[in-house]
Amino acid sequence: RRLLEARVNVLALDSDVAVFSSPYPHLHGAFRRFALVAAFDTKGGFANVNVGIVYFNNATAGGPVHSIMLEMERRVEAALAMPPPQKVPYGSLPGLFWDQNLFNKALLSAMANHALSLPDPAGRSFLGGGEWSRTHAAELRRLGDVLKTWRRGEAAAPPGLSVRPPWFPHRAEYRHWSLRRAAVGADASLWRPVPEERILLAPPWLVSADNAFGHRYKHWLYGASPPPCVLLHFVCVAPGQRSRILPMQLFGAWSAGADVLPGRQDLPGRLRTTGRRSPPPNTTAVVGRRLLALADATYESPLAPRPWPQLNALHAALGGLAELAGRVAVLPALDCGGVLDGFLEPGRLPSRCFWHVHARRAPHWRRAAPGVRCVFRATCGE
Repeated sequence: RRLLEARVNVLALDSDVAVFSSPYPHLHGAFRRFALVAAFDTKGGFANVNVGIVYFNNATAGGPVHSIMLEMERRVEAALAMPPPQKVPYGSLPGLFWDQNLFNKALLSAMANHALSLPDPAGRSFLGGGEWSRTHAAELRRLGDVLKTWRRGEAAAPPGLSVRPPWFPHRAEYRHWSLRRAAVGADASLWRPVPEERILLAPPWLVSADNAFGHRYKHWLYGASPPPCVLLHFVCVAPGQRSRILPMQLFGAWSAGADVLPGRQDLPGRLRTTGRRSPPPNTTAVVGRRLLALADATYESPLAPRPWPQLNALHAALGGLAELAGRVAVLPALDCGGVLDGFLEPGRLPSRCFWHVHARRAPHWRRAAPGVRCVFRATCGE
């Protein structure tokens, strides 16, 4: 908020974002007229917006985007000043200060021109004043439905990126919304007309993530050369640092020098590496324990795709045997490089809980190029 008031344009990236090329030619080019750039996320919150990647571009003090930042601050201050809620699970309290939660509420408030009080993860609002929100619930659901209410546009993928329809087509959709009012007063109870500022939810070639715009199973191309997108957000996997970092390591998009997780200094010397790739975090948990793996389901010799009931049964059996034997289960690797057989088409995958591992940068959509393998996890947990 202070940088915005100082007329400084800010690009903020979460630590699970891989940058393949500079986004500025596009942010200052085709999308220069948008005051705020973020990404669509089917699980992003009340307005389905993910702010793991966000760019503030010439937003004006006193304008709608500035008003959103002020409203986020107001909500944090109000939460800090209130007595600790009683009879509320402790794990739900961080929702009061979660950036996704706060931003989506503040954005939806700006879209509705009313300071909304919406349920937090605990199932209730801690800040009161929820009567208006309940009365206008249908309107708020409509505003939060990006695919139905936000205006649609298309933008061509720039040169230098892999184009592979239908996963990464030549032209991809984006959505945008115009804000024309800003909050007035300490409680954001009044909204006054102001010059228009527009919000962009980026196309998948600019910001890619599993829950963002684009083909549901476009992630098999994340390791293509050249890359299919400018910014890649690894929000596609389960919450938690380990489950975000490991896919980035597998794609060669995580620097060992950036790994500051507790306990890293305790890794045995034979597990430490230098250079671009680093070993999986928390590897100490399996040092000295015996593994249980399928001999014919390794990265070098992967299984052919199987029907999902068979894969689910295989995972359950392998995990159960490992638990009984006191071993660590190694999930089987599958050959998911043959996309022409429909293995990665919509409806064929049961969930987003898997990793794709690219052996080398090659045109791996060809059957003859063994450039991609995948490991399907049993659950979305770490």
